[in-house]
Amino acid sequence: MDSTAVRAIRASSGAGKEGGPEEPLCHALGRSRGGLTTKIHMVRDANGVPLRFMLSPGRGSDIAHA
Repeated sequence: MDSTAVRAIRASSGAGKEGGPEEPLCHALGRSRGGLTTKIHMVRDANGVPLRFMLSPGRGSDIAHA
C-alpha cells in the first residue's frame, strides 16, 4: 500500500484533523498550512517606544483584540 492510499483511507475514516486538538486561546497559537502561527499586537507611543503587547493566534481576527 502506498502513501497516497494511506492518506485517502485516513481522511475517509473520519479520523479528524491532523495535528491533534486545537490549542487553548491562552497559548496564542494558530494553525495554518505552514505550521503554528502567532500575531503580536503592540501599542507604541509617538516615539515608537512599546507600551504594551498582546499575543493572539495567527488565524484569529484582529478586531477581537482591538
